[in-house]
Amino acid sequence: MEDLISIIVPVYKVEQLLERCVMSIMNQTYNNIEIILVDDGSPDRCPEICDELSRRDDRIIVLHQLNRGLSGARNSGLEIAKGEYIGFVDSDDFIHPRMYEILYQYIKETDSMLAVCNYIPVDEHDPGLGNLDVERPDYKLYDAEALLCKMYDPGYYYIVMAWNKLYRRELFDGLRYAEGKIHEDEFAVHRVLAGCDRILVVQAALYFYYRRPGSIMGEGFNLRTLNRLEAYEDRLDHLKGMDMKYALESTFMQYFSELIRMYFLVKRRYPGHSLVRGLREKIMENYRKLRLKTIIKYRGHIYHWGRRYVKFMLFKLYFRCPFGMNPINLLDRRDS
Repeated sequence: MEDLISIIVPVYKVEQLLERCVMSIMNQTYNNIEIILVDDGSPDRCPEICDELSRRDDRIIVLHQLNRGLSGARNSGLEIAKGEYIGFVDSDDFIHPRMYEILYQYIKETDSMLAVCNYIPVDEHDPGLGNLDVERPDYKLYDAEALLCKMYDPGYYYIVMAWNKLYRRELFDGLRYAEGKIHEDEFAVHRVLAGCDRILVVQAALYFYYRRPGSIMGEGFNLRTLNRLEAYEDRLDHLKGMDMKYALESTFMQYFSELIRMYFLVKRRYPGHSLVRGLREKIMENYRKLRLKTIIKYRGHIYHWGRRYVKFMLFKLYFRCPFGMNPINLLDRRDS
């Protein structure tokens, strides 16, 4: 008998999109699944829709809880999941009919612990249904360190996401998503990848990500965005205890680049805020760790907004900040 896959769907304020999401899971060609709908205290009709869907398909389990956020809903689903494999689908998205069949088949063929696929962003004007003809898509195999470096490349940010993957259950032994944070996937991905001997990445887009107005991925900068720095710091601490030199180097470069970007954003939008001083201190603490060969080697990994500007500032810091000079003074000259 095929292994059971537990698919966890956090549900909150998506009454117009929820049925489309769940139907795409119910219609998977891989049948041995349980669908865990976690109603995260949704104030709309989502609780009733979840219950109605569970009456249509006995593979659906509904859990109603007080609001704990996306991470809390995922964690609740993990607590009751019975499957040998785990998947996540966000409740405003939907998936290719063969997504889990393909990922499971490749995991078994390659003895991998994790399978990742690409995704397509869609909106109400673009239903994303033009890529359904998938027979046997190409894939590549990676070890943990290679993929920890690769996910910083432009075009590979989807490696970070929780929802385009099929996980061996044991990857979540002792691991849960950070609650009360945004960018929660950033806090978990390095721990998941570091627990894998082999990871396969399918080139085809089998996941349809809905670009909802007001979503975290679509919103502009606010102070909660600084959670990403916390995630990078956690990643650096985690990798220091492992034999992953290149992953540690690439993560440090991404972290320091993000420090520079966040410093300018906070200073411009929240002048006088105590966080400006905190970011200054972090830059001063870390800039002497910069090495020219590392900047050059990983310069292509700066995937976020303003990457040309940040690259310029990295080279400027390295070449024009002599020992004893405050690096913030040099940065602020450019910003003035």
